[in-house]
Amino acid sequence: MTMPRLSLAPIVFVLLAACTGRDHGPRTAHAATLPPRTATATGDGFVMRTVRDGGVDYRYQVFVPRAYDAERRLPVILYLHGSGAMGTDGQQQTLAGLGETVRARRDSFPAIVVFPQAPKLEHGVGRAIFARIAMRALDDATREFHGDSARTYLTGYSFGAKLGYELLAENPSRFAAYVPVSGEVCVVCLTDRPAGANADSVLHAVIQRAGPVPMWLFHGRRDGSIPVASARRIVRIRQDMGAPVRYTELPDGTHDIWHEAYETPGLFDWLLAQHR
Repeated sequence: MTMPRLSLAPIVFVLLAACTGRDHGPRTAHAATLPPRTATATGDGFVMRTVRDGGVDYRYQVFVPRAYDAERRLPVILYLHGSGAMGTDGQQQTLAGLGETVRARRDSFPAIVVFPQAPKLEHGVGRAIFARIAMRALDDATREFHGDSARTYLTGYSFGAKLGYELLAENPSRFAAYVPVSGEVCVVCLTDRPAGANADSVLHAVIQRAGPVPMWLFHGRRDGSIPVASARRIVRIRQDMGAPVRYTELPDGTHDIWHEAYETPGLFDWLLAQHR
């Protein structure tokens, strides 16, 4: 990789417990037009899948649009949940955040959505595992449901938005756009040194590695978990880069603004119009 000598791969997952925030976190797809493996589909469009990592199977969900047609490639959204949805049931990550919006619009939502779930381990968050299983789940779901690799999008809430910045920095050519909600670049997650003097260089390195991938950030001005200054700083860096960025700041918003963010008029029209 280019950019400053910050190697995300080996040091991304330090100080795991420090990278969580206050978040939230089931129901499960119509079987009519889905691939043969979708035997457990139910009426709301969600199907359960598993991905293996280190000899362990981890559950995740995939929302398949009612208009699914194997002959037509649909856009794919990878959603990374907040810390409150961690676990192993494969369900909690679909209850709040983007899952709520998708379920409310299940008859018309136009994209495949992949919902991996981060395990909660004894010694902190399974952050490294979540990063791996999220990308594997995205790969598997895109292949199984014939997703459009040129229209693959990333979004996350809080803990998930933090990890989203890192996944985007590591995979900038994979995603056509990124929508972080109540997020930040978690500097202490990316280095074994205190944030201090090198925080700004780490922040710049991560944001610059995202390159020209369009972003639309959402943040509450009254967020008590992740200060709004974090989002404003990222926006300024993007603007200085000349990279495409939109920013919605909710004057009365606190940390839990996922409903307002994902119900923003025009958000999905904008998102699905982006191509790699």
